[in-house]
Amino acid sequence: MTFRAETPGGVIFTGGPRLTIGGSSNKTTGEKLATGEYLIVDGFHWKGGYGASNFIEFRNGYDLAHHSTIQNCAIDGLGIDPDDIEEGKYEKHRWVVLFGTYNSVLNCSFMNKTSAGALVLAEYAYNAWGPPYNSDDPDYETNNTRCDLVGHTISNNYFYNYEKRISLSRMLEIAKPFVLVLVNTKT
Repeated sequence: MTFRAETPGGVIFTGGPRLTIGGSSNKTTGEKLATGEYLIVDGFHWKGGYGASNFIEFRNGYDLAHHSTIQNCAIDGLGIDPDDIEEGKYEKHRWVVLFGTYNSVLNCSFMNKTSAGALVLAEYAYNAWGPPYNSDDPDYETNNTRCDLVGHTISNNYFYNYEKRISLSRMLEIAKPFVLVLVNTKT
């Protein structure tokens, strides 16, 4: 399924509306209502305003996205609401968080990030847990194979004017064993 702006960049969201890319399950039975696979978000622009941490995430609760993509999108100047900042606390504000497997961030622009936290973050620890992820049954056990195979791709993106807690080259070095980050990603 593709969710695409009629004119690329022509749909501009202000005020920080959040986006989740993922499936849906019945909370009681665990039955899959929607798979959260092969979803594409294409050509949208988020400009200014305040947004939640994990602003765009590849999951809907515990329903992870797989083989899904955000492409040709831009996030510009999204900040943390001053009412959400606790004095003396270091606030992390992440813009795109990848859960699941084989998801992609392609041809996107990330600009004017003044808060701490990742522009694009892959959460590996969540990827291999079998549902239900938590259970009230004390005898329930789940098998977590962790990050045997994640397969995310982050390619041809533009990063401009962001707070640099770690250099982009170091970030790419850390990510290489788990994520395909192509050389044409620009800073």
